[in-house]
Amino acid sequence: TVWAFMSPPNTVYALIPVHYQQIFLIALVSGIVMLLRYPDAWFKKHASLLIFSSGITIFAVAQVVWMFPFEAFRILSHEDGYIEYLQVFSLLLAAFWSAKIARNFFLRTPPPITFWVVFGLTALLLFFVAGDEIAWGQRIFEIQTPQALSEQNTQGEITVHNLKSVQGTVDIGYLLLGAWGAFAWLLQPLFRFLRKPPYAYVIPPWFTSFYFLLGFVYFVWARYFPNQIIGHWSEFAELMVYTGVMWTLYGIAFLKK
Repeated sequence: TVWAFMSPPNTVYALIPVHYQQIFLIALVSGIVMLLRYPDAWFKKHASLLIFSSGITIFAVAQVVWMFPFEAFRILSHEDGYIEYLQVFSLLLAAFWSAKIARNFFLRTPPPITFWVVFGLTALLLFFVAGDEIAWGQRIFEIQTPQALSEQNTQGEITVHNLKSVQGTVDIGYLLLGAWGAFAWLLQPLFRFLRKPPYAYVIPPWFTSFYFLLGFVYFVWARYFPNQIIGHWSEFAELMVYTGVMWTLYGIAFLKK
């Protein structure tokens, strides 16, 4: 601190490598270890408030990292960065919980076929999106993209969501999903039938709304006011939407009666 005060701006940062990804990983693991100290009953009692406040906390941390020098936020957000791997983790956990919900419905007597089929298909869809986010391990295993697919893909990868014919539709899908998750729960106090199955299962609960709201704001901004700065937040916005879906399925699996 004394050195930084007495030297020209950013001298310390220029001479000492700051390993942003390692710091991020240490902070993440430390937070998980801290939470594991609490018993399961405490989590269940405070789950709604914890999930809601976690969205605000994550966004606040992202804002702090955004202000770090030397593009720390961009480094964490690049392809195969920690934010992208967190996306995959959220999607896989969401797929697992969706499969659990489908199994619970299947074991009922008689099984509500519509519910277990819908949640089963949702689990498969989420698994597919998780694989597509990391290009099915293409960069990890150094797999070459076929020429025909490379010409149609904006990033030259083996992915569906980056196909030129699909990408615009995907962005609109993110925007609509963000709006639904951020605002649909406000209709439940007005219409009692929305609080009961099957409608209650397709309306994300209030405590996930901040995750979806951030995604919604980003995709509106990126669509109508695009610029280079907002583009750096694309992976983070997708992470928030995916995490909102994950917590929605957690609520159905463990909190809804």
